[in-house]
Amino acid sequence: FAGRQVVRRVEYVPLDRGGKTLELNTLTYFKGGLVGKTFSTRRRWETASDGAFYSDENSRQLYGRRCEQSVESRVCPPPITTDQEVVTKLQQTDAGVVGSVRILGFLNPNDALFFAAGQKAVTVS
Repeated sequence: FAGRQVVRRVEYVPLDRGGKTLELNTLTYFKGGLVGKTFSTRRRWETASDGAFYSDENSRQLYGRRCEQSVESRVCPPPITTDQEVVTKLQQTDAGVVGSVRILGFLNPNDALFFAAGQKAVTVS
C-alpha cells in the first residue's frame, strides 16, 4: 500500500464456541468503505521428536463494501471470499531459530471449479 495507512480500526468478534474463539475472529475496517471479516476455522500444532514445532491455521476471509441498500441507489456487490491455510515450521538450531511459512489458497463453493479442485490447495506461496 505504498507506505500509506489503509486500516481505520480492527475489532475482535466474539463467537460463542465454548469461549475459545474470542480473539480468533476479527473485523477490519479499511479506509474507503471496505470491511474485512476473518474467521479462524481451525488451529493445530505439535512438537515433533526432533524438537521442531509445526502449526497450521485455516481461515476464511470475507471482504465487502460497506453500503446500505435502503439509502444507496445501487445494489451492493457480493463479498469476496477467500479460504487459506498457513503452515509454519520452526526449528531451534545452534545459530538460533530457523523456520518456514507456506500459505495455501483454496477455492470456495462460490467458484465454478470448487468440486474439480477436490478440497486441495490451488495456490502455494
